[in-house]
Amino acid sequence: MGDLCRTADPKLALSVYVRAGAQDKVILLLAETGQYVALVKYAQQKNYTPDYMSLLTALVVSNPPGAAEFAKVLMLNETGSLVDKTAVLELFISKSKIQEISTVMLDVMTGDKPEDG
Repeated sequence: MGDLCRTADPKLALSVYVRAGAQDKVILLLAETGQYVALVKYAQQKNYTPDYMSLLTALVVSNPPGAAEFAKVLMLNETGSLVDKTAVLELFISKSKIQEISTVMLDVMTGDKPEDG
C-alpha cells in the first residue's frame, strides 16, 4: 500500500510504512525526504541500526547538500558519532564533493580534540 502512494503522497506512504513496521522503508523514505534528525530518532526508538554509510553514499550522488547535512546529523549525534569520520571524509573526497565535506568538517571538528587529529 505504501509503495503505491509513495510518489503521490510520501507523507501517507510514511504513515503506512510505520504502521506496517517496515523499518527499512521508513528509513529510506525519511532519508529521501531530508528528514535526517527524524531518521536517527526513529532508528534509535526502534533499536534499529541502519547502514548509515550506504544511505550516505546514495545521498552523496543524488543530493550532495543533503548528504552533507545528513553527515553532520550522524557525526554530531548526542550519543556519539554514528559513522566513522574518516570514512565519511573519504566518501565525499572520492566523489569530488570537497566543498560539502569542508563545510561538514568545519562544523564537526570544533574544539581541539585529539581524535580529530
